[in-house]
Amino acid sequence: RWVQYGALSPVLRLHATKDPLAERRPWAYPRPVFEAARAAFHWRYQLVPYLYTMARVAHDTGVSLCRPIYYEYPEEDAAYTARYQYFFGDQMIAAPIVHPADPETGLASVDVWVPPGTWIEYSTKETFTGPRWVRLVGDLNYTPMLMKAGAILPLAAPFDAQSPPRLASGTTDALPLGRLCLAVFPGTEGRSRLYEDDGLTEAYKSGQYEWTEITSRPDGEIWTIEIAPVEDRCEVLPTERGYEIRLEGSRHPDEVLLDGEVAGDWRYDAGNLRTVIQIPPRDKRRPVQVTARAGGGISALGKAHNRQVVLSHVRRLLGDRYSGEASEDALLEAALRLGAPGKPRRATFQLDAIARLGGPLVQVLEFTTPEEAAQQLGRVIVGAPASADHPFDLEVTWMLHGKGSNTEETVRLQGMTEHLILDAPFAFDGTVRMARWEAAVMLTWRGEKLCVTHQSRPLFPSIYAWQVLVYEEQAEGLALEQVVDGKAEIDQRLPWKAYVQTTQGLKNVNEPHGVYLSREYAGALAQGASLAAYLGAVIHSPDDREAVVRFRSAGPTTFSLNGQEIEEVPVQQEEWLPGLLRKTRKTAVLHLRQGRNTLVVHSRPAQKKGPWWYFGGRFETPDGAEMSDLDFEVENAQ
Repeated sequence: RWVQYGALSPVLRLHATKDPLAERRPWAYPRPVFEAARAAFHWRYQLVPYLYTMARVAHDTGVSLCRPIYYEYPEEDAAYTARYQYFFGDQMIAAPIVHPADPETGLASVDVWVPPGTWIEYSTKETFTGPRWVRLVGDLNYTPMLMKAGAILPLAAPFDAQSPPRLASGTTDALPLGRLCLAVFPGTEGRSRLYEDDGLTEAYKSGQYEWTEITSRPDGEIWTIEIAPVEDRCEVLPTERGYEIRLEGSRHPDEVLLDGEVAGDWRYDAGNLRTVIQIPPRDKRRPVQVTARAGGGISALGKAHNRQVVLSHVRRLLGDRYSGEASEDALLEAALRLGAPGKPRRATFQLDAIARLGGPLVQVLEFTTPEEAAQQLGRVIVGAPASADHPFDLEVTWMLHGKGSNTEETVRLQGMTEHLILDAPFAFDGTVRMARWEAAVMLTWRGEKLCVTHQSRPLFPSIYAWQVLVYEEQAEGLALEQVVDGKAEIDQRLPWKAYVQTTQGLKNVNEPHGVYLSREYAGALAQGASLAAYLGAVIHSPDDREAVVRFRSAGPTTFSLNGQEIEEVPVQQEEWLPGLLRKTRKTAVLHLRQGRNTLVVHSRPAQKKGPWWYFGGRFETPDGAEMSDLDFEVENAQ
């Protein structure tokens, strides 16, 4: 999914900062993952003519390749809420799937807002008329892309038409300049321009470039494609070019003409509803006209094809749970009735099937940047049913859990037929403290209850207030008894330094907090100083409970809680790796008492391959659930 997202982004890269240790060699994964990643790379390179044209448009206009939906539809509220999609150039909307698949079906879904007008999904050729919300479903190979009606997509020749030595260069030099594919979509007249230059130098500044205009006119039984003579001139580009014209979503033509004469090299791909016309190399200053005609209409798209796509998806979602009639009504009835009578429908496959069959859909968003979170922490989007004949009732219960901030609020609406956007009644108030929120959505439609429950990621999930005492271990060894008093409290007479998470420079309210001692003490460590540190945290717990500390640390670490030593659960590690690259570690189960607790951590830097010194941790339940109702404080530290 990361590679698919990258293929539809300005930059495609395999590495990521989320987990630097993640395996990033596609061939190291199981075969299905490798094949999906390879297909995404091939698609990226086929897109190069389109991407390069859009780069020139961005250079000339300042409008970027990737742009939010509200750039084109600023008056539509939904355009600001459609967070998992974006314009990718001026011909398509990209909506790469970035959510896990349902383990029951192996299928993943994404909710897409379809803007006004007609849009065509690239892979399935399903058509949508907006504005409306739709749910798209697919397997690991599926990357949703909505093409606007009449879109013209210039593409490079696919790699399977090229020999391995050409591909071995590893650069776009492997793409043939003397051949161009044009994927053209029906629905309305379309017009596009292709930009080319040498791809290497700044000669374009002195007029060394070429523009080619392409026009598509689908009209009933006839579809005409015209390629105008190339404008301007780039000396290093070939003077001749061959073409592959793909009429996407077409019926089998009765005839195909090239410049008014019967075309000799064309074929029809029934599985993909695609007519492919091959045109041998010709002078680029010579115009091209291709005409395809099919009695009864050249376009194969519409309600009948949409029905086939939807039924195919729903049969995959329901699997062997349903073996009856394969009609929309029968499948919808099955999706609504599967499960225990009178019980809410919660299974992902059921909700996906209902949404694909024209039923309502529910999506819950989290706002995590401080600017957005300050307005609201979450949002519920309800996509209305395709037909207003069956209205729905809605109940949304918002819950906020945290230290001294447990709140609950319910919204009820009846007889709704339009899309809804409901914001959480709470927001980030600028205070760093642990919290978590939930949204429980109950939607009643056609007599059945559809339930979606969303639990947010915790806000400020780690221990966010530390006081640290760094010392020279060989010269002034400090025992634990010297840094805590007789009550196991931190001795405030010592020169502790505060390391407290603040909102300054905060990028995400879910960011963990850590103490990066290697930044401050890199010089001393590089000179061989034998430094060590005590890190102290005061924890306020609302009750007695068992917990563990999940942490990252580059070097040796020991713990004590309220004066009692806490053991670490052994985890095999590569000692030389920097702290941020290492696996998380955890302590044995410890006991937090109600009220005030004192945690003291003793830390040393890693001794191999660099002076890495870092510590960060959070409290979890023994079974791994993160806690969101603790509070931390620092006393008298500088």
